[in-house]
Amino acid sequence: MQQTLIETITAGRKARLHAKIGEALEIAYGDNPGEHTAELAHHFTHAVSVSGTEPMLRYTRLAGERALASHAHEVATEHFQQALTAKGVDLESAEAADDDVAAELLFSLGRSQAAVSGHSTIIMQGAVRSLKRAFEYFRQEGQQERALQVAQLHVRPRVGHRTGLIGIVGPAAEMAPPDSPDAARLLIVSGTLLGLEEERYTEAQQAFDRALAIAEGCGDVSLELSALSNAANVHFFKWRKQAALQASLQAIELSGRVDDPRSEMFARYIAFFCLLRTGQPQGAAVHASATRDLGKRVGDNLWLTNGFWVSERLSTSQGDWPAARAFSDSGLALSPGAAALLACRAMLEYEMGQPDEGARFLDRLLEVARSAPNLPVAEHWIVASSIPVIARITGRSHHIDVAENSARIISSFPKGLPVISMGAEAGLGLIAVMRGDRSECERIYNLFGAAGEFAINTMEADRLLGLLADTIRSEQRQGGHRG
Repeated sequence: MQQTLIETITAGRKARLHAKIGEALEIAYGDNPGEHTAELAHHFTHAVSVSGTEPMLRYTRLAGERALASHAHEVATEHFQQALTAKGVDLESAEAADDDVAAELLFSLGRSQAAVSGHSTIIMQGAVRSLKRAFEYFRQEGQQERALQVAQLHVRPRVGHRTGLIGIVGPAAEMAPPDSPDAARLLIVSGTLLGLEEERYTEAQQAFDRALAIAEGCGDVSLELSALSNAANVHFFKWRKQAALQASLQAIELSGRVDDPRSEMFARYIAFFCLLRTGQPQGAAVHASATRDLGKRVGDNLWLTNGFWVSERLSTSQGDWPAARAFSDSGLALSPGAAALLACRAMLEYEMGQPDEGARFLDRLLEVARSAPNLPVAEHWIVASSIPVIARITGRSHHIDVAENSARIISSFPKGLPVISMGAEAGLGLIAVMRGDRSECERIYNLFGAAGEFAINTMEADRLLGLLADTIRSEQRQGGHRG
């Protein structure tokens, strides 16, 4: 009824009506409007010309914080952006905030953006920009405690390329008292960024060791758990699988003593892949279901999606195709552009003799790849390692050029993490096999031989080495015959 009336009157009268409704609702809901904050924000947003920006900012910020607390991160992002725009803050600027209100809104916006970023580099860049602007304001104003809270915020790093988060953590580390819990938290964040974004593995482990020593000295089990789970993550991407598994299992043991679902989730995720990729599916199964359940508790879309992905991987490895499809559907409903799920689903459908379905998911994967930046991001790693497998299944070399381009993008970054760089090289190896390119097959065979044991996400490593060796021998025989 209210909306119908509002749509029939002039803009000025609309604003006055919204103001009257908002004021009446303020009286009705009192000092704690709770679930009605979004309703109040709506009315005062449309009444700015009458009521000014103060009530609009107050209720929009409250609505955003409420949405953030309930894991409605997209809604929260909209509220915070709306409030900042109403305050006259340029969302694309890199300048520090102008006052406390803008800084708090930018901090909240950065949190919500980070939560919805998934694998999106663009959204993550926005999150980092928002956090930096808030951090710089708090640092310049001497609000050390608030600045440290910004720097300690958990933001998922981008494996293999830099987000700029280290630019927050570095200055913050100089502000934290030595051997304090704040210092330990910053060391954990720093270690994760050094290991996954900066390719400085030794320094990363030193940071984790120092954080563990502080945590043990303080008797802080939660900090120990966080340090171990993040260290396991860095070990894994360096493919130090024994160290990764050991650290993740230690973290899981500690998780029974504190309530830290995010750190436990990291640890179980790493334990799952270490066990699955070393032929221990039964042990991996325990961690798959736990990762999924913890993802729901954390309420992060990316980790909800990852929870479905690990369950899809387990079901596929066990030959349970209906379950694999169901988990895939659930994950893609949350994150339609999740490259890992799209690739795995395309391979599954082709392998099950469903080429039309396979092509549908492959087309979606290709669209994701086309929009990915020319950085060693997950999209390129997944495309490079999965499309050659699909081509081998189908016997058709369509889209091999896309896979090759993605692999070249990854290999153009010489300090790539082994799990990523070897996956890309595996894709190039399969392409070389299909082309009968003996020289390239020898290069990749020797590369893997020098690297020792390694992991590939899309096929068995021994199978790839066998295909490379067969191609090399075949080309040698043909060369001898021609001679």
